[in-house]
Amino acid sequence: MAKLIDLAPLQKLASPGAPTVTPGGMLAPTSGAVAAQGTTGAATCSYKLVSVAASGARSLATANVTVANANATQTSLNKNHITWVDDPAAATIEVYRTVGGADQGFIGSVLAGVQAFDDTGIARAVSPILPVATTRKYKIAALGTDGRRAVAGAEGTSAVGPETITAATPMTVDWAASTDAQGYEVWRTDTLVAKGLLGETTSAVTIYSDTGAAGDGATAPSVDETGISEPVSTLPYDAKSIQVGGTFVGTYQVQGTINGTDWVDEGAAFTAIGTIDVAHTWSLMRVKNTAFTSGAATAHLAGRQIS
Repeated sequence: MAKLIDLAPLQKLASPGAPTVTPGGMLAPTSGAVAAQGTTGAATCSYKLVSVAASGARSLATANVTVANANATQTSLNKNHITWVDDPAAATIEVYRTVGGADQGFIGSVLAGVQAFDDTGIARAVSPILPVATTRKYKIAALGTDGRRAVAGAEGTSAVGPETITAATPMTVDWAASTDAQGYEVWRTDTLVAKGLLGETTSAVTIYSDTGAAGDGATAPSVDETGISEPVSTLPYDAKSIQVGGTFVGTYQVQGTINGTDWVDEGAAFTAIGTIDVAHTWSLMRVKNTAFTSGAATAHLAGRQIS
């Protein structure tokens, strides 16, 4: 009677999709707007706003808030009136002119709660300078029990948040769990702080707080590590055949070895369910996953036991 042996091909891991990236601590003002007052004109003026905490920590800048009918020269009468909504953690708001006016740069600040500023032709100051708007970027890679690491998933981004990532102003990265993952790697892919691997979590933890520690400088994995089943001893069996079943889109290759080290392909690779007769006498056999899109495969060896 034929003996049936499960070769249990490993399924390729799939990393989670793009994580959600949420800034913490303090954000830039919201709902920014600007209106020309007094005698208007056809000049365009734009402004950016930055939140500043009592500790001195700053947010990234807002997008430009723009008026297109400003007077070509701002005065106490022909001014641009800028309004916004404060972030609750802000102590002051910095105002920067970025387009038009006499020059561009920092033109003043107000205490939180005022939520308005008038540009009356103020000359820019040398400092402070506008924070460089930087998009924060992260990827997640799934880990398997056998030491495999899947190609990292899509990039998650956030264009708002603190100027400097710290424990008080972190970036929170969270993602959906991935089937069969035994853990996850969190990769920073922007270069505001050194990019690279930030840390690992277990399969039960799908959230990570980036507090600004430098990454290791490496690049998130872009190539999958293929799955290989545990080797099965086939010497006691004769007239062996292997059937690959299941529902999958991928490629599975049966392999054999005599010395336990050098593995040789046995027959053609499977891209759909099917059966092959084993033409060689191997001491061990296994199934290797060489490409994968979706689904799950099974593999069984049937042979007549002779010892």
